[in-house]
Amino acid sequence: PCEGTVPKMRTILPRSSAEKLAKMLGADPVRMTIGDRACAVEIGTARLFFRFAESEFPDYRQVMPATFARVVVGDRDAWIDAFNRASTFAKDGANTVRVAVTNDGLELTSRTADQGDAMIPVEAELRGEPMVVSVNVVYLLAALNAMTGDLVHMRLGKDITAPIVFTDEVGVAMWVFMPHAREN
Repeated sequence: PCEGTVPKMRTILPRSSAEKLAKMLGADPVRMTIGDRACAVEIGTARLFFRFAESEFPDYRQVMPATFARVVVGDRDAWIDAFNRASTFAKDGANTVRVAVTNDGLELTSRTADQGDAMIPVEAELRGEPMVVSVNVVYLLAALNAMTGDLVHMRLGKDITAPIVFTDEVGVAMWVFMPHAREN
């Protein structure tokens, strides 16, 4: 339960601070002190102090399509397993995994010069037309691991320049990704 009031604010938490905070979270109660430009977090005997990024939070709605041409639904655990396996070969500096969205499911492809290629199929249900996009698998796995529930929904626009949106079955949180340039 939250004690006290939490001010309504729009800010950006630096990635390194978010990663440290995620490692600290557990069963202990969390105490946060929020200022205009900084925050202090206490969890048990551990303390973390960080400054907010000094920039305006981008309005993600400006890049979101009004409707999505494709929706792909699949088992979150199966997707985590498949993307983890694909990430082993996605060592190109951009951690790129090619995702072919087909009527038969997803086909993940990644490659390294010294280890070769990986092609990993994973079950999924597609509503819409097939397409191919490339994503940063590190960011994608972070989102999948943060989700709750058994199902994940991937929403795709009409072309590869539109953002890719992931939500869990509860629909409480949303992760927005810009696709990488697709290889031919």
